[in-house]
Amino acid sequence: MEKARISFNKGEKGIKIFAYTPITMFKDENGNWNQLKTATAEQKDKIKSGELEQKTMNAFKKGNVFDVSQTNATADDLPKIFPNKIFNFNIDEQNSLEHLQVGVKQLASHLNIEIKDMKKEYGELGAKRGAYLQYIDGRESIVLNSRNTETQNIAVSIHELAHKKLHNLNNLNQLTKEHIELGMTTASLKEFQAELVSYIVSRNYGMDTSEQAIPYIASWTDNATNINPKLL
Repeated sequence: MEKARISFNKGEKGIKIFAYTPITMFKDENGNWNQLKTATAEQKDKIKSGELEQKTMNAFKKGNVFDVSQTNATADDLPKIFPNKIFNFNIDEQNSLEHLQVGVKQLASHLNIEIKDMKKEYGELGAKRGAYLQYIDGRESIVLNSRNTETQNIAVSIHELAHKKLHNLNNLNQLTKEHIELGMTTASLKEFQAELVSYIVSRNYGMDTSEQAIPYIASWTDNATNINPKLL
């Protein structure tokens, strides 16, 4: 049976990027540089023989790309190693998605922080699954990618709540000089801590996020080589 073709979801718009489009130039008989596409047949022969010089110049132009979440592609359509994969984690039968959602909401309320939809607040922010935001005036919020699955929202919410608990400016400002020198304020360590908390808490409540957590931690920590062993 022929596999169904992957298509874009109705109403999706391309993501604007600057696409790399190198330009090949050649120096004509008068010493002027021109684009290769303007060369005559005779000049192309001279370029091929080396009589006329050519070079490639870096250039960019606006283009459109689409994220996989903007298509009808399923998990089976994607490779296992995929930088922007959408995860839909399994939950043990004794637990339920609703219970986890209630728990996350209650924890956020206890920590006095609101979890919002990223697209409604800021628009599309690329492949980022979520973010913990702290403003100069002290306000805090968590935003989640509107393209996340419900179970991915659970894992990402716990990750960002860990950032709120561990890495808000008040806590970071209380670190000693020794802690800072050991690397307690580096992005690598903070992402390691937040994702490990998310994995442990999720696993404790019957949701295995290792397929996402292990590559994420390995990427941020360069397989744990860029974290001070004393902190591990």
